[in-house]
Amino acid sequence: MNVLVFSSTKGIEKSFSAKKGVTVAFAEPGEFAKKIKSVPAGSLVYLDASAFEGPALGKALATAVKRGGI
Repeated sequence: MNVLVFSSTKGIEKSFSAKKGVTVAFAEPGEFAKKIKSVPAGSLVYLDASAFEGPALGKALATAVKRGGI
């Protein structure tokens, strides 16, 4: 299983630990629209809502829904 974390929160990597068979990767929230296109189906995506302001959060969530399979 792949886990992709989009957050700019300092130290957030301490909250996610990889277990056997799990790959955890981190990216900045600004990279979400670009990187979400290549996330394998069945992956878990953590999107830190506090990293987005106003309509940017709605746009990011709409992008995730359109992507589907994650």
